[in-house]
Amino acid sequence: MIIFDEKEYVHKLLKCGFQQPYNKRFKDVFILAKYYKYNKYSKKRTIRMLTDYMIKYDNEFEINRGNDNEIIAKIVHNVYSHKYHFRHNESVSITKGEINKIFQLKNKNEKQIAFVLLVLSKLYKSKRIYVQKNDLFELSNIYDNRCSCNDALINLDRMNYIDIAGGLIEVLFIDNNSEVIAKINDFDNLTEQLYTILNKYSNNETWCIKCGIQIEKTSNRTKYCPACWREEERKLRVDINKRYYEKRKKMN
Repeated sequence: MIIFDEKEYVHKLLKCGFQQPYNKRFKDVFILAKYYKYNKYSKKRTIRMLTDYMIKYDNEFEINRGNDNEIIAKIVHNVYSHKYHFRHNESVSITKGEINKIFQLKNKNEKQIAFVLLVLSKLYKSKRIYVQKNDLFELSNIYDNRCSCNDALINLDRMNYIDIAGGLIEVLFIDNNSEVIAKINDFDNLTEQLYTILNKYSNNETWCIKCGIQIEKTSNRTKYCPACWREEERKLRVDINKRYYEKRKKMN
């Protein structure tokens, strides 16, 4: 589970309780500890706040209180002893050099995975990052069989776009010295943003921003392949009808 805006995620934690499965609840505690540190709470106050949170949302906390208190103290000590970055209102710059490297990839899956890894690496501000494959493939909007997705990763490693070692991935085509041509502020639909950027800076080729297949550019407004456009048109009609009926309902 990749959390792009930890402040928004914390609001869900404080309002609704744990968002992670029970066996991963201390990942949520870790994020809460980062949030309290971000708000300049003392270590002692943070431990007290987290203990109160556990009492409220963990039904088994009283049974395991001794062990859980020890884990909370270790998490808080870890957070306050290191410069963990609390992600909120983030922005990622994409450069011309980076897009040129992605443009050279001919395989759609490779393009999309490379772009998502580039964004995540810059977002995390870390040389090597850990990403679960399910999260990576979902963000890359890839729903092919798992073998083809793994093949795309292996090929990117073989072509020196990335380096995979010990379960961590390093993006090797980051080019911070090149001209910035795009900013990523919204981390939903990353692949649509990729193809929007590629279409803007490509002279001869155009891709559907929805599915990534190459399409014939009939005008400067061409964004979708025929199949994706039919789906977008259907959604647009549903939205128009919904707004129409809501307006009529208010008038009556």
